[in-house]
Amino acid sequence: MLAGISDIAEQGPDRMQEVRANIGIVPSLASEYSVVMESPLYRFECDTSDCASVGAPAEGNFASRMLGFAADTAAIAGRTALARPFSDAFPSLDGKWRDFWSGGDEFGDNAEGNSVGKAIAGLRVAEETAPTAPIFAFWHTIRTHAPWNVDREGKEIYPSRLPIVDDAHMVGSNKAGTYSTPELQSIERRLYANSAIDFDRQLGQLVAELKAIGRYDNTIIVVTADHGAGITVEADRRIGDTLEQRWTEVAHVPLMVKDPNQTEPATVVAPRSTGQIARTVLNAAGATAPANLAVSPDLSKDLPKGPVFATVGGGIMTPWVYQGAPEPDPWRQQDLTPVNSDYPFAIGIDDSLLGTSVPGGWVPVETDSIDAIQGESTQQLVVITRVPGTCDPAITTGLVSSGGVVTGSVLWQSANSNAPDRGWAIVPKAESYQFWCTSG
Repeated sequence: MLAGISDIAEQGPDRMQEVRANIGIVPSLASEYSVVMESPLYRFECDTSDCASVGAPAEGNFASRMLGFAADTAAIAGRTALARPFSDAFPSLDGKWRDFWSGGDEFGDNAEGNSVGKAIAGLRVAEETAPTAPIFAFWHTIRTHAPWNVDREGKEIYPSRLPIVDDAHMVGSNKAGTYSTPELQSIERRLYANSAIDFDRQLGQLVAELKAIGRYDNTIIVVTADHGAGITVEADRRIGDTLEQRWTEVAHVPLMVKDPNQTEPATVVAPRSTGQIARTVLNAAGATAPANLAVSPDLSKDLPKGPVFATVGGGIMTPWVYQGAPEPDPWRQQDLTPVNSDYPFAIGIDDSLLGTSVPGGWVPVETDSIDAIQGESTQQLVVITRVPGTCDPAITTGLVSSGGVVTGSVLWQSANSNAPDRGWAIVPKAESYQFWCTSG
C-alpha cells in the first residue's frame, strides 16, 4: 500500500509526528489488475540539460547524483528517441530504437478515458512489424490531470481540478500550499479516487492485450504518478525553495512494478530511483549496465515486506497535505462512494436538504462573479466570488440551488487564505445557480 511519508522516522518519534501531523495518505485502491509489486521508486522526466543538472554531484545527495543520468533516461518518458545505453540493448527499427509514445492531449482521448486504445494500437503495429523483437512503450494517460476527470466507470466526464487561486498550487489551497478546509480536501480526494479506478480499468485492457499476444509473462510494467512534489513540513510547493527540492517537480513517482514472470505481489520498502528502472530494463534485455548504474540494483531484487517510508532530498513524496486535520490510516481502505449519487459532490451539508426547497435561516449570497466552466458533463463546475462581508468567513460551506431547489454545496476558502471570498461548487447542470449562506 503506497505511502511515501518519510524515512525521517529515524530522527525520532517527535520529529516523525511533526511531519505526519500535516500530511494525509490516499489509501491504495486495489482491484483485479492492481495485484503487482508496489514501490516508492522514483523516475524522472526532464527535457533539458538545465533541468537535469539541478542536483549537482557535489551535493552528495544520492537522488541528486542520479539526475546526472536523467539526460539519458529522459527518453524513458517518451519525449525523445531513446539514448544509450538503451539503444544498445534492443534491436533498431529503421535505424531507431523501437519505441512508440501513446497518449493524447488533455482535451481529447485521455479526457474520455480511452487513451489505452492508442497504446494497444501501437503494440499491434509493432507486433505485426517484428513479432519477436523487444518493444518499449510509453503510455501517457493523464488520468488525473486538469481540466478533466471521469467517473468510476469511465463514462462521465467532469472538470478535474478546481481552479488555481493566485499563486496557490493545489485545489483550495492557501499561499503556503496547504488545503484550507476539510471539505476541499474531500472533494479532491474523491476526484482522484474515481480517476484511479478508471485508470485501473484501462490498465486491465492493456494487460489483456499483452496476454493475448503472448508477451505478458516477459513484460516489465512500470506505473508512475504524474509528479512528485517538493513537500516540506511547513508547506507543499511544487517547486521547492531549495535546489535540493526543485527536482521533485520533474519526478515521476512509480506506484507499481510488474517484473517478468512475476505472479505474486510484493512490497518494496527501500527507496528507489530512476536508474533502477533503467537497470531492470537492461538486465531483462541481457545488456550490460553502464558504470553510471553500478549503484542502482535491479528492482526485482531486495524485496522486503512492510510499511513504506521513503524520502528524497528532504521532500515527502505524497500528494496530500492537511492543515489542522488528523492523518487517516494509510493501510485502511476508504469508501469514497458519494452518499447521494444524484448529487455526488454535495459535501459538508445535511444530505436531507438535497432536492428540497431552501430552508429558512439561509440568506442569498451577493456575488461579484459567477463563472460556470464549460464541459460536457451533467455536473457543472461553478467558480464564485462573493462580495466581501456577505457571509460569516468562519463558515466554509454553503448551499447551491437552482429553481429554488437545493442541488449541492458551495465550498468557500477559509478566512486566512489568499482568496477568502472565492468558492467552488460542482452541482447538476442548470440554467442558473443561486448561492446561500447561514444568517448567523
